[in-house]
Amino acid sequence: MLVCGFAVSALLFLVLAHTFDRPRPDFEPEIWNGALKFWGGEDGRLPSYPSGHAMAAISSYGLLTYFLVPKINSRSRRLLVLFGVLLLVVYVNFSRLFLCDHFLTDIIAGTAIGVAWLGLAQTVIELLFRRRVATATGHRPD
Repeated sequence: MLVCGFAVSALLFLVLAHTFDRPRPDFEPEIWNGALKFWGGEDGRLPSYPSGHAMAAISSYGLLTYFLVPKINSRSRRLLVLFGVLLLVVYVNFSRLFLCDHFLTDIIAGTAIGVAWLGLAQTVIELLFRRRVATATGHRPD
């Protein structure tokens, strides 16, 4: 499920980035220009909108949290993990702005799409789990 979640998130980013084809900010540091030529495009970089880092951070850390937090017995440890994941996602999003890689709207859109994908993935996982449990116990799935 994690691999599927990551793969769909990456595919979703590539499709949306090339659909909108929004250029990155012009004020990026010179160090990034030579390092990213292998990605292709006019300036060697992928389009800016939406932020793939924001989308991947929400979907990947969100899925990991969704799978791991129910296994933690202590409430304080669950809250610590949730706070840590939230802090990590905020850090990733802020780093995109700090490095002048994205506009704020790119990060907001990437976060929103990541949340939507995370919600869809969790819904599908729950439906599959309920169907599996209902089949194993002999009850009809809802």
